[in-house]
Amino acid sequence: MLLNNFFEITEITDQDNQVNAIIKIDPYHRIFDGHFPGQPVVPGVCMLQMSKEILAFSQKTKLLLQKAGQIKYLELVIPEKDSYLDFNIQYKLSDEGYAVRVNMKRSEQLLFKFQGFLKLV
Repeated sequence: MLLNNFFEITEITDQDNQVNAIIKIDPYHRIFDGHFPGQPVVPGVCMLQMSKEILAFSQKTKLLLQKAGQIKYLELVIPEKDSYLDFNIQYKLSDEGYAVRVNMKRSEQLLFKFQGFLKLV
């Protein structure tokens, strides 16, 4: 779990099947020792995990990534420069879980896009 370790949620709203969150990354987290020494970047798998954990936190449930229909990494996320990030998660709930569309931005610049399905656990 990355929440309250690798990142923290500083603001969050959930209305009309949409979660908006501002998160703060710990730029000194040990994950950056290996990814990459001297030029740390946020791993793509962490972006997916943060998306899942933000929605799970908002919905007060546990989720598991079941399907990733589209994942686009558009820019490097450098923790010292990009310590605050904006997430927009649009979701549709079914009996099995959540169909989601996620956009992660730095200010207005789109950094990461994800479309998929998160299964209820």
